[in-house]
Amino acid sequence: MNFKQFIKKYFPKLFNNSGPMRNYINKKFRSEYIKINIIKEFFEYSPNVTGTISGRSKNTIFSIKNYSPVLNSLIKQPLHQQDIDEITPSNESQLLKELFQKYKSDKATHNYHLVYAKYLNQQKIKNLLEIGLGTNNTEIMSNMSKLGNPGASLFAFRDFLPQSEIWGADIDEKILFQDKNINTLYLDQLDKISIQEFITKFSFKFDVIIDDGFHSIISNINSIFIAKNILVEDGLLIIEDIRLDNLPLLNVAINLVKEDFEAKIYKNPNMAVAVLKKLND
Repeated sequence: MNFKQFIKKYFPKLFNNSGPMRNYINKKFRSEYIKINIIKEFFEYSPNVTGTISGRSKNTIFSIKNYSPVLNSLIKQPLHQQDIDEITPSNESQLLKELFQKYKSDKATHNYHLVYAKYLNQQKIKNLLEIGLGTNNTEIMSNMSKLGNPGASLFAFRDFLPQSEIWGADIDEKILFQDKNINTLYLDQLDKISIQEFITKFSFKFDVIIDDGFHSIISNINSIFIAKNILVEDGLLIIEDIRLDNLPLLNVAINLVKEDFEAKIYKNPNMAVAVLKKLND
């Protein structure tokens, strides 16, 4: 167990409050300089002007960095946001917290049990899908380290929703499994063909879809696309672990589907979770 995992497990409040510092460390020390042709690789953002290569490259970077703020200036209503800690704890949230901890899921670390207890109706949910099982293969991006327990939250949701069918999806085929009321399938959140094939596998729709997978803005948007296709009316799409810096881009995406979904954001000092309710089928 490294230092980060130790803090996350035993001092979750400190872990969440240290988000800005960890983001700074990632930007400053856990990134690398690579040689890249800015204009070629990001031609969509490059200015259609004459000028020096250096000047056009700098303007291309400017366009990338300012794209979401400019788009957000066109949006009349920002996303409704609330601190997770403002959600009133309940017997259900305490039960979920204990289940997450029992199966070694990190959802309670971020107080997500408060969000799930608020929205998961034990009597109405027939089918729940979670994208991202938590691979312990450190060669795969967005892994849970070697100490990860793949499928941990699926077991917690099964115990919390004993009448429901629980489904999971992950890019790591080696961790896929079946258990009582649990089925898992392959899905690459960043591959259009994989997404289309995944959607066609189901003859029914889900009451709840959870995105706890790759944690990028593209994977989040692709989860919205999946939800448009296989989520029931009044169903919920819950997107976890949204970096606060990604909220402006997500705001744009959600506004593009505002006729299909209404959304609310719950934040802690480290990250956010979005709850999208499908308005029509």
